[in-house]
Amino acid sequence: MRHMLLGTSVALVLAGTLTACGGSGDSSGDSSASATVTETVTPSATASATPTPTASATPTATPTPSATTSSAPAVAGCLTRNLTVTVTDGEGAAGSTYSQLVLTNKGSTPCVTGGFGGVSYVQGESNRQVGAPAQRSGGKVVQLTLQPGGKAVAQLRETDAANYPANRCKLTDTDGLKVFPPNETHPAYVQHPSQACANTAIKTLTISPYKAG
Repeated sequence: MRHMLLGTSVALVLAGTLTACGGSGDSSGDSSASATVTETVTPSATASATPTPTASATPTATPTPSATTSSAPAVAGCLTRNLTVTVTDGEGAAGSTYSQLVLTNKGSTPCVTGGFGGVSYVQGESNRQVGAPAQRSGGKVVQLTLQPGGKAVAQLRETDAANYPANRCKLTDTDGLKVFPPNETHPAYVQHPSQACANTAIKTLTISPYKAG
């Protein structure tokens, strides 16, 4: 009987030992499950990082067109030295003669002109001015871009100086015209024999604005 009790005790002790080992295995399973959840953060971090460089890289190309626009060169004004100045034969009408002053771009690049120029009679080799410079007529002022070989024309009216009283007019023979293109201070000289009043109070020349020729 005593031997049976001892055998029973040993059996109970062994059963308790096996039960304790089984509980230790469940705890390990919980630990490995929690480690698996933490690894799911990695893809979301990668996904959130991916759009950032793509979105920020797109707007950087927008400044390109403005640089192209600002580099366009401006067209320079027509200088006297780059123009050929001529005058057409006049046509008489009612005590006046009408002709045209012609500016031709002899340069290799376009230039800008337009509006009123200046003109007066001159005499002799020194091109001494005789009488008053031309007065301006009415007319629309426009800006003209002359391509190489392009022309601008202005109408010139010459009132017959002989129609004025001799003692007031002081009639004088002239040899040509002194012509200032618009916005220029350097004149060109054109042969154009005529007569003028030396009295600057009498204006016998009238010029219109230049227009495309």
